[in-house]
Amino acid sequence: MSLPPPPIPPAGSSVGPYATSSVPLGPMRSLRGLWIAILVLLSLIGVADIVAAGAFFNRAGRLDDLADGTVDYQGLLDADSSIQGAMVAHLLLALALAATFITWQFRHAKNAQALGERGGLGPGWAIGGWFIPIGNYVIPGVQIHQSSRMSDPAVAGRPGARGKGSGIVIVWMVLLAIAALLFVAGGGLRNTDSEGNVVFDGMDDVRSAASGDRTAGMAMILFVGAAVAGGIMVRSLSTKQSIAYEARLGAGPGGPPYSAAGPFYGGPPVAPPPPGQWGAPAPSWSAPPPPTVPAPPPSAPEPPTQWGTPPA
Repeated sequence: MSLPPPPIPPAGSSVGPYATSSVPLGPMRSLRGLWIAILVLLSLIGVADIVAAGAFFNRAGRLDDLADGTVDYQGLLDADSSIQGAMVAHLLLALALAATFITWQFRHAKNAQALGERGGLGPGWAIGGWFIPIGNYVIPGVQIHQSSRMSDPAVAGRPGARGKGSGIVIVWMVLLAIAALLFVAGGGLRNTDSEGNVVFDGMDDVRSAASGDRTAGMAMILFVGAAVAGGIMVRSLSTKQSIAYEARLGAGPGGPPYSAAGPFYGGPPVAPPPPGQWGAPAPSWSAPPPPTVPAPPPSAPEPPTQWGTPPA
């Protein structure tokens, strides 16, 4: 008795046709609602940062006039009010953005695990990485970049393979880190009291404050660039992850996953191979024999005539 023809394993698989091991494909949660919310918040915070950059540059010019002997206190007060309003909007939007973005990052990391990502910085670092001093300039970007490697549709359907990380993650993290450092540096150039109010003990303090405002204005411009890069990043990675997941399910160019290759991999049965590929299938010993068709009965003889059979 011969075995039935084995199913054809997926392309690139090192598992034999009768192997019982499998790589389960976990569920993936949608990122669409989160990345849309992030795009909206990034757009709003970008507008607020543009206004803040203009206000910082305006106040720097007013401080230059003050250092040159031109006193315009009302102009300085108006510039202060503009900066305070823009920075309050920036802070509120940043808090909403942080909560939404960290949620997206955590879900993106969990989806990467469902696609087969193991090792490196896991989903826990998607949250904890933001709360480590100094490390929060690097760790979030590293974690997202590692998760993006498994979101590459080019490696979908090949568990264990690592794709190419997204370069936009590096651009976003560099812009964000430089912007944050410049903003801190700008604040350090101003002479402030214990309550954080700017004080002038001489014209040198005025000029230093003007330099600090220009540095802060440059930081706000870089924040706008980081917002643009961040919007491109979250949409690109979310879309790629969806494509990679669909490919692992057999709906894309990556081929069927292990769990959908046939009954030996835990999925539905597959169609038998075409005749001649594995030879003729063996007959089934449990099937009943075909029914025998009986032969037709012989025809009845003709009845004799009344006067007998005429002579030949």
